[in-house]
Amino acid sequence: MLHKTTGIVFRTIKYAETSVISTIYTREFGLLSFIISGVRSAKSKQKASAFQPMMLLELDLYYREGKSLLRIKEFRHHYLYRSLPFDVFKSAVGLFYIDVLHKVIKEHESSEALYRYIEQVFIQLDQTDDNLSAYPIDFLIQLSDYIGLSPQGAYNNTQPYFDLSEGVFCATPQRLEYAITPPLSEKFYLMLQQKSPMTTYAERKELLQLLLNYYSLHNADLRKLQSLSVLESVFH
Repeated sequence: MLHKTTGIVFRTIKYAETSVISTIYTREFGLLSFIISGVRSAKSKQKASAFQPMMLLELDLYYREGKSLLRIKEFRHHYLYRSLPFDVFKSAVGLFYIDVLHKVIKEHESSEALYRYIEQVFIQLDQTDDNLSAYPIDFLIQLSDYIGLSPQGAYNNTQPYFDLSEGVFCATPQRLEYAITPPLSEKFYLMLQQKSPMTTYAERKELLQLLLNYYSLHNADLRKLQSLSVLESVFH
């Protein structure tokens, strides 16, 4: 059956001589894989560049439950980026987003709220003129609300640690190496309250890695993010 929806491209690989296979997170059906024939042909009016990671597309697709590779009848740009693909800092952040999302979102798992959040963060990233150094941390914090990893409790003098294994602020963590310790835990708590504490590059790097550790305790795939080294080299 033919359906109209929107989606964001997570990954695309070449297939045969002129085709591609693309993994796209769709608003209606969640994460799906498509074979798009002929888009790498010189004669094709539809170009493979539309299926680069991060692209936001409108799709007319044929959906059949249980089928591993689906077909797209037509596709169009849902939103045309003005700066994201051409800005090295924005591209590094955006590819980090994609890397994380591709690992935490399960196939065919659909969520209207999660899709709208993902679409919004990429459009915001494209349009912003802000300093991007805290964006990866903010992204992981906000994403946690949608995937059941939202940090619990509150930082205070009696609960100054954030236990990564339990996902809660506490008096004493089970293992110190799996905890955000003061004073960084206080800054982390302020970020959870959507505030912007002053942080150094070293603190942001440490906090980002600790948050990835937090995610990886619940999803082993997060232990290997190829985009992390690129992100760190760009923002060093």
